[in-house]
Amino acid sequence: MLAPSKARGVKKLLTDYVANKLSEILFIKTGAIVETKITHETLKNLHESNPRATKLIWFDEVDIPNVGKLALAGSALADTKLYRDYLEHGKIWYVVFGIQKRGLVVGMTRNCVVTLFSGIEQREFVDYVLDEVLPLIS
Repeated sequence: MLAPSKARGVKKLLTDYVANKLSEILFIKTGAIVETKITHETLKNLHESNPRATKLIWFDEVDIPNVGKLALAGSALADTKLYRDYLEHGKIWYVVFGIQKRGLVVGMTRNCVVTLFSGIEQREFVDYVLDEVLPLIS
């Protein structure tokens, strides 16, 4: 069980190092580039604004003993009692949803990791992040 946390620890050290180096180059000081967040409430609102587009939801910070994460998947998860129950016991960590106007399927975490499940050009991805993701960041 030590390997995953060691890997995450190394990954965090590497990302912090890269962020500080970029910060030194761009802002002549360290600490100007920091991790971003999207709140649980924002992800909840994103799902509930178009629940039929949601394909998968992961919950973390679950208060049920010996349960670390919960997931709901499928086209009918939008109005389920389980969704409401899971909201009472955890926070939304990750949502996968379709964006009809762009023809994309996107996954998004609370720490702003964006995963595309659709093939698009780099410029389209940058436009999506600027138009749709940046306004969600708290």
